[in-house]
This record gives sequence, C-alpha cells and structure tokens, in this order.
Amino acid sequence: DEGACEDHDDHDDHNHGDHDDDSAHTDADGLVLEDSAGTVWYREFQGAINNNLQSLEVGDVLELSVHFLDDDGEEIEHVHSDDEEDGLSFVITDVAIVSVVVEEHSEVHCDDISNEMDCDASEHCEWHADDTACEDEAHDEDGDHDDHADEDHDELAIELTAVSAGSTTFQIQLMHGDHPDYTTSPIAVTVSLPTAMSCNSVCFKNCCSSQLYASK
Repeated sequence: DEGACEDHDDHDDHNHGDHDDDSAHTDADGLVLEDSAGTVWYREFQGAINNNLQSLEVGDVLELSVHFLDDDGEEIEHVHSDDEEDGLSFVITDVAIVSVVVEEHSEVHCDDISNEMDCDASEHCEWHADDTACEDEAHDEDGDHDDHADEDHDELAIELTAVSAGSTTFQIQLMHGDHPDYTTSPIAVTVSLPTAMSCNSVCFKNCCSSQLYASK
C-alpha cells in the first residue's frame, strides 16, 4: 500500500556501526584534571569552569589524571577498551606553546604483588593474611568475587608540557569509535618565561659577600 508506514534502513544518518553493540556511550556532564597530590588544575561541570592552568612557566610538566563526571558531579569509572579508536584525543590550537599527550600507565594486578607492604600501598588491593596473598578489594568476606571486578578499569591520564611562552587553548575528547562521546570546552593555557633570579651579593646576618671573612 502506498499509504502504509514502513521502516527505512537509512533513518539514522549517523551510523555508528557495530561499535555501539559492544560498549555503551559515556554520558558525561563534566571533567576534572588533577595531579597526584589531589590538586585540581581544571574542572568543568555543566558550564561552570575553574581553570588553574593560566600561570605555567616554560618547562613545566604536569601529569594529570582525567576524571569524567556524571550529571550529579560524581566520577564516571572508565572501563578499558581494546579498541584502538577508544580513549583520549586532543585538539590543540598552538602546538608550539603546549604539548598534550596521553600518559601511559603500567597496570599492576593485585595477585602479582607478593608482600603485604606493597599490597597495602597499592590502590584497590588488600592483604589476606589467611591466604598470604594480595587480592582485589572486590573479594567479599566469604571469598566470593564481585562480578564487576572482572571489568578492566583503568585511569585516564595526560601529560601537559609548557613548551614556549604564549597563550593557547586545547580540548580533550573522549573517543568512542570514530566520534567523541564528550568534548571539553576550550581549555585556556598561559605560559610565561621562567622567573629570572639575580643576586648581586650574598648576605648572612647583615654581612654581605664583600664583607665576609673567616675569623681566626
């Protein structure tokens, strides 16, 4: 019938292929960049931005973990994908001023740790004295394993290097196949020359270098 309503295969102009069948999209509403000490260098959430990357000096290198936020402002745990197209991508306005690359982390498995001290120092691991073994915290008291622990979670991180003096912007994209699930706002970075230090004399207790002498 001409009046019948039929489905068309081309109803979705944006075809993701089979990739979406394998893993879900990351529905992020924000992002946080922080260093190992917990200092937040950049945060954006639902349009609000806090940027501390505008006072760098040439030669500064920042190793920053990347945390994507859900609509409640809570971190979205990233699940590792073997797809080379998944992960972080960068759009840098001026690569002569800053360099931004993915920082590679070597993954440590709890069962590879053989002593209690290293086990307790490692995140997500706990020492089991009864078994004399280091195990993932997902094991419960009955020895059962949480099914979610089988998922391969990893931390996303970047290395930002201040190359030369000037101002520029860059964007971080969380890729899902051939398209980004999330793209940050342009992140402004200002890099200045290192502060010059000059010293014409060395003083100690009001005695300067021209007056210092060794007493007998």
